[in-house]
Amino acid sequence: RVLREKPGSLGGLKGLMEAWLLQGKSHVVIEHFDSLARVQQERWHELLLIALAMQVGHLKAEGYLSWLRLPAQVPERLVEIREVAEKYPKCGALAIQWVESALLAFEIEEANHGLRQLRDAEPRVSPKLVAHLYAQRDALLLRERVDVAEVLQRAASLKPAERLKLLLPYAREMMSFAPLQKDVGTAYFEMGEPEVAMRYLNRAANANPYWLTAWVELGLASMAAMRLTRARESFLRAMSLNDSNWIGD
Repeated sequence: RVLREKPGSLGGLKGLMEAWLLQGKSHVVIEHFDSLARVQQERWHELLLIALAMQVGHLKAEGYLSWLRLPAQVPERLVEIREVAEKYPKCGALAIQWVESALLAFEIEEANHGLRQLRDAEPRVSPKLVAHLYAQRDALLLRERVDVAEVLQRAASLKPAERLKLLLPYAREMMSFAPLQKDVGTAYFEMGEPEVAMRYLNRAANANPYWLTAWVELGLASMAAMRLTRARESFLRAMSLNDSNWIGD
């Protein structure tokens, strides 16, 4: 009905694909996926992965359906998707749904578990999509810590030494929060202290391994510190995250 009233409705289209999965019609999802625009394919490719998994028997339809029937905001949905995702730890599609459900429930630590599971997913999940999930997690953290959001905004216009004075107390408190660690590392690098900068940029890259900027800056700091092996590793990681051919032929 939604699609008849609003033919271009993205929510309605996703709901239709989920309804097909509910009915066990994974083959219809696979057939329909090819007709989607590229942006829609990138947005909902986890539905295709689940359909494919159902087709080849790696994922029982019932294991997926039991939690999909529950509204996204219902706590029981998070419990059920966690159980299914942990049962199939290599299934990136389920890990994505786990992370999204956890973020909807404001369960940051649970989202972190799902994000870690995504690193070993097969087939490999689009880095762009995973980076988006990490960004959602960090945005949620900032909503909970308005003081940190304000400090980051104020620090952006300050000189490196003033930036460090403002950010360091927060960075020491929130050592797994990538934006703080990255900004402190950048400030140290600008002040000519690449070794110290590496310490903070390493934390930023570990906290959000899909953050392209953190890996590039870690590579630059490593080069300045003559840590060439680490620099090479960091730049290679940055290249793997970048969809465009920015190096050239």
